[in-house]
Amino acid sequence: MMQKIKRIIKILIGYEFGRAVTIFPDDILIVSYPKSGNTWTRFLIANLLFPQEPITFANIEDKIPDIYQSKERELLHIPRPRILKSHEYFDPRYQRIIYIVRDPRDIAISLYYYNIKFGVFNDNYSIDSFIIEHFTKKMNINNFGTWGEDVGSWLGAKKDDSNFLLLRYEDMLSDPKIELKKIAHHLKISVTDELIDKVIKQSSFEHMQLLENNQSNLWKLTKNTRKDKFFVRSGQSGQWQNKLSTHSIKTIESTWSQIMMQLGYL
Repeated sequence: MMQKIKRIIKILIGYEFGRAVTIFPDDILIVSYPKSGNTWTRFLIANLLFPQEPITFANIEDKIPDIYQSKERELLHIPRPRILKSHEYFDPRYQRIIYIVRDPRDIAISLYYYNIKFGVFNDNYSIDSFIIEHFTKKMNINNFGTWGEDVGSWLGAKKDDSNFLLLRYEDMLSDPKIELKKIAHHLKISVTDELIDKVIKQSSFEHMQLLENNQSNLWKLTKNTRKDKFFVRSGQSGQWQNKLSTHSIKTIESTWSQIMMQLGYL
């Protein structure tokens, strides 16, 4: 029980720290609600920027740091312009943004298993209870507010900004080459089809699962978590159709129908 409490406190303290991180005008922020594909996007971009150095869970924090896992003094010593990972709701200091959205019905599943991996819930806690008691509430266990608050804040403030690149996780899955070219254009870097193909292969979910299996103790985020549960789970979309109850689906859809329609999820 004490270990579980310590993990929860560490998570909440780390996430509160996110608003206090120093942000420079030339920073590039990879932003999303948790479990929307941020880690995969970091691997894609890191492999794109460092094609001669294989990206792993042992070095991803050095290449594209997570603002919740790195100390402020470490972040300040990174050469600019920095590329950083964030889960923050709208922050006016963020000027250059890659924002990833994902169907909240699939996020609910992924976030549920994430919380079990991190010891927030035990295996007997049902996904229906998680969705009703936490995921769709204004104050959920991960201290980020709700999916609708996060996504709505960014779309409302930045949707038409040229420095704001909106990516859908589902589009990245269905045609990663096109979406990766959008990212390269946004980062103002030249790429070849050969490099794009190499990056996609090196960032595949199968490869990332293999890396996690061998390196989970080397990654700050997962080294003290359950090893029988993967952080990189499946990399699929549409799982909600078979894994969520009708009641949970209706709860999510009725809570965020407007934003889901705007993004093409309804």
